[in-house]
Amino acid sequence: MTTAMLVKGHLISPTHVELEEPVNCAGMEVEVLVRARTEGTEGSWEAYLAGLPTGTRTAGNIRSQIEQERDSWGTR
Repeated sequence: MTTAMLVKGHLISPTHVELEEPVNCAGMEVEVLVRARTEGTEGSWEAYLAGLPTGTRTAGNIRSQIEQERDSWGTR
């Protein structure tokens, strides 16, 4: 059974990684993928959304599209 975990840590030397939390894999052979992370790469959804370009549609335009779509459903 393959189990993958994401654990943050710090590369102390070319062969030593200090983990921020314990890993219960004592005695097991493991593979380690090292990916550098920079501050701010784990931002919130709010930060992600704030970084997107602003749209050009108005609330009325969106409401109108929703009403048209609902009208196309007919009665149930």
